[in-house]
Amino acid sequence: MSKAKGTRFGPVGQCIYCRCASNCLTEEHIVTAAVSGDLILTEASCSTCQAEINKNIENPMMGMWKDMRYRMGMGSRRKNKRPNKLPLQLATVADPEIGERFIGGQLKIDESQWKPDHVTFDEHPTLLSLYKFDMPGWLRGLQLESDNDDFVRGVWTYQIVTPQQRPALARIRLPLLPYLKLLAKIAHGFAVFRYGIDGFEPFLTDFIRGKQTPHPSLFIGCDWGPIPPATGHPWHVRSTLSPYGGLVLVRVRIFAMLGAPVYLIIVGKHRPESAQREPYGRAR
Repeated sequence: MSKAKGTRFGPVGQCIYCRCASNCLTEEHIVTAAVSGDLILTEASCSTCQAEINKNIENPMMGMWKDMRYRMGMGSRRKNKRPNKLPLQLATVADPEIGERFIGGQLKIDESQWKPDHVTFDEHPTLLSLYKFDMPGWLRGLQLESDNDDFVRGVWTYQIVTPQQRPALARIRLPLLPYLKLLAKIAHGFAVFRYGIDGFEPFLTDFIRGKQTPHPSLFIGCDWGPIPPATGHPWHVRSTLSPYGGLVLVRVRIFAMLGAPVYLIIVGKHRPESAQREPYGRAR
């Protein structure tokens, strides 16, 4: 049994991604534990899918967010082994040139004017960036064959400002595909929790597992309603049913305590004849 902290529900009895029903099913966090996810489905993930998700989705994304996660005290695993300083680059000259942004989101700088260093949490100008998207293409009338590469509509940022005396440069990366897969994984897992593994026809499992699928922008986007205020909780997830075609819609908000965007994900088509009326009960 895993020692991960959280509330356990289930058991599901099948892998929620590939439907494998082996005897080696493990627990699955709906929202990853690294961002304080505490809803756990029991007997819900096979070792093959779990390894794929850890390698290509969760590990890359949690590494990108490590500075902010550590700064905010998010996650519960191995906290006693975390460093007490965070990396950044400090200027070696009085007035360094930052450079201009160019295609690809990279920053062109003169490397000779900066040196790597580590500073305490209170001194670190921690920055978090998240993508902003169009609404899911399906809700905008696009078809499964549509190619919608221009669905990124900007970047939401949050920075903790510090009284840093010297110019500092904190580098971040913002990979698109792992982030879309992370949103899909969270939304799919929550839909299983709410409606059961047979309660909907899933649209996202092949995409989560790295297989060829329709463009993810058809199913994943932002909720362009009024942005709710920041909450006291690191994340917020809820599901609804669309009156148009019985679609299962899940809203996902990571870093909710910082006022982050709300994402809208079309998880699948509701199957009312086999869906659970209530979410899974607590596992014993």
